[in-house]
Amino acid sequence: MRLCQRCGTPIRRGIPNYNRKKYCGNICAQAVRPHTRETAMASFWSRVNKTNTCWLWTGAKRWDGYGRFNLLQNGTRRQMTAHRLSWEWAHGDIPKDLHVLHHCDTPACVNPTHLYLGDHLANMRDCARKGRIYRGGGKPKDQLRYVRSGK
Repeated sequence: MRLCQRCGTPIRRGIPNYNRKKYCGNICAQAVRPHTRETAMASFWSRVNKTNTCWLWTGAKRWDGYGRFNLLQNGTRRQMTAHRLSWEWAHGDIPKDLHVLHHCDTPACVNPTHLYLGDHLANMRDCARKGRIYRGGGKPKDQLRYVRSGK
């Protein structure tokens, strides 16, 4: 029986590459690897295809097309959207109630020059101006007026 080199938990038989496994799972494996800002940035930028305009995320994506990236901070895995992480590395922390918006309207873009900060209202106005906001949803017209007017 093989034991995890970090926590001593038995490694399950029958998993692929059982004879080569050193750790019981990803949490133990990631905890022993030296993760620094430089290694995280190298991993992040290796998943970016820089074109003449947008820098497109080629890694994992959410259902809506925004990139996902797993960042290890203080032994804890934190999943972030790629464009927010790109903004943070280029400009610093994002204030709590602000969103990172795209000038280019491309969810997969992580080019910091295409990103800007805005609150929820600015995000909704940007969506409406670009024709991406969902309107209607089968509601009667009187309810739509009620929703739009904010009364």
